[in-house]
Amino acid sequence: MVRIPARTGPLAVVAAVAGVLALAGCGSHGQAAAPPIHDMPSAADTPASAPVATTSVDIVNFAFTPAVITVRSGAAVTWTNKDADAHTVGITGAPVSRPLQTGEAYVHTFGQPGTYSYKCTIHPQMRGTVVVTST
Repeated sequence: MVRIPARTGPLAVVAAVAGVLALAGCGSHGQAAAPPIHDMPSAADTPASAPVATTSVDIVNFAFTPAVITVRSGAAVTWTNKDADAHTVGITGAPVSRPLQTGEAYVHTFGQPGTYSYKCTIHPQMRGTVVVTST
């Protein structure tokens, strides 16, 4: 707090107030202002993965890798669990696989062209897509 004697002139008051304001502006001690906080991008903000031509999908680190694959009609796709936890493969329109333990595999043959979504029913955040093209 700044004390101004009662008999001080107006110029001294202005100088005292200016000094207090100048000191108040020095409160950052030379540190830059913190950058604004931005939200993390959502899945909708992230570009979709390009399909990979393969018939093998690994389940590792709680993800299907690759997440999007392309196969020809009639191809059999194999999912192999390389995680320590059990996972399933639940393809839209097909029965869900039994829980796959570490090292176990599940095979599904895609007969019709189309785009098939699938997920682990134990860990629903794990998702993938199979794009089936005509032969």
